[in-house]
Amino acid sequence: HEVVKQSTYADLLILSYRIFYNFSSNKPDTTLLYQILKGSKCPVLIMPQGIEHIDNIIFTYDGKESSVFAIKAFSNLFASQMRDKIVSILTVTPSADEEIKNEKLLLDMAKQHFNNVGIQLLEGNNISKEINRFASVQKNPLVVMGAYGRSHISNLLIPSVARNILKTSSIPLFIAHR
Repeated sequence: HEVVKQSTYADLLILSYRIFYNFSSNKPDTTLLYQILKGSKCPVLIMPQGIEHIDNIIFTYDGKESSVFAIKAFSNLFASQMRDKIVSILTVTPSADEEIKNEKLLLDMAKQHFNNVGIQLLEGNNISKEINRFASVQKNPLVVMGAYGRSHISNLLIPSVARNILKTSSIPLFIAHR
């Protein structure tokens, strides 16, 4: 509760995956992490141990305001240090025939902050699996996403993409929500 309270006055929380690891079961215990993410009043950066630098930034985009909010929050915090990194705006859709909603506006916004921006459209039904797969072939990636803006009932019916990524990988993850 104290971390969530202090997040009101912070620009960014930086957490380690290791803090949420249960050594007796040898598996991640993300219960506390979910509570922090749900209640946080600022963006959260979750880093695995041993990460020394980031080469590729992956902005996940699902056409919703929360995605744009996360991209803007990340850009405001880190663009001056990461201007020359490779940036991919990643959208996962059930059909590769779908268009990316507001693609030009999104690209223009990202290009204001970053020099090397591209769009990636992946076809798939399991969004977290596709994000993990895309990130796994990038050199030193960081995934940026909007999350935890859904209701409790929505989270019960449709599993959170961010939650699935946290459970299945240890990719550096920047999460911002309103």
